[in-house]
Amino acid sequence: MQELSDKLNHVGASYLEAQKKRQELEESLTSQLAWYSRNEIVEFVRSKRYVGTPVTFAKAMAGLPEYRWLHSFRKCEAIQERSTRHVEYAYQIFELLKVIVRKTKPLNLSKVEVKLREKLLQEDIDPVLRSHIAPKWAYMKQAFAECQGKRFKRSELPYKIMGRFLENSESPRTIAEAELAKRDQLV
Repeated sequence: MQELSDKLNHVGASYLEAQKKRQELEESLTSQLAWYSRNEIVEFVRSKRYVGTPVTFAKAMAGLPEYRWLHSFRKCEAIQERSTRHVEYAYQIFELLKVIVRKTKPLNLSKVEVKLREKLLQEDIDPVLRSHIAPKWAYMKQAFAECQGKRFKRSELPYKIMGRFLENSESPRTIAEAELAKRDQLV
């Protein structure tokens, strides 16, 4: 009986040690996969084969760490995608917002809103981009209003405004709210 009890204790201790070793190996593997994935993204950026947009980054990252970035990108190219134009337009608006926030001194949200509006109404701006944001301008104004008085850092502000804008424009609306938004279009 004592012999069985000793064997059981030995097997239990071996099991716990194996579990601990497995957890250490999983943590090590996770760290190595993260390192590999970061290096692949750096390689993607260095390659200069593709413009770094949210869509191209997503394609390069989709298969990581199982595939290299180029293989992942090529596999994603073969997939029929739904329209990603709205993502690219949102990114372009974000980039405009970043530049305007950086250049506006002193930082004043009302001035930033006016400058963004003026920039989007300029003739040299992409007309498709303007037509994308025009019906959603009320939601952009709402985003500025929601960020007013929050004392965000200059570097945080474009992210906060775009985050609120995307939430506002994607949230369900009543018929009355939709009609009010139509009246406040960018024109």
